[in-house]
Amino acid sequence: MGVETLHLHDTQVGTVTVERVTGEVDSHNIDELDHRLGIDCSHAGGPVVVDLTHVTFFGAAGLNLLVRLHEQCESRGCSLHVVAPSRAVCRPIEAAELDMRLNIVRTIDEALATEGQGW
Repeated sequence: MGVETLHLHDTQVGTVTVERVTGEVDSHNIDELDHRLGIDCSHAGGPVVVDLTHVTFFGAAGLNLLVRLHEQCESRGCSLHVVAPSRAVCRPIEAAELDMRLNIVRTIDEALATEGQGW
């Protein structure tokens, strides 16, 4: 694990908020990600998609954040989808058995189709 900057980019697709995350997700930058995704979940008018396609490292702090966001979205009556096609992200999620609890998909298109949206 090297020093790689975290980059965040959000897009609105219909009622779905898509947050693209690039870089490493760990305890050094989790506060920035927590703040941004917390705002997305609190203010989104619909479902939230967290795209982790370009994440190169996903630590325990990221796993904890996904659980909190999932609970926050559930309490608001909206859904959270996590795009996790890479081994760097899938492996920790599966090891923690969060794939049984979270809505994990392989592509943004799959998440959007689940919500009846498209590009």
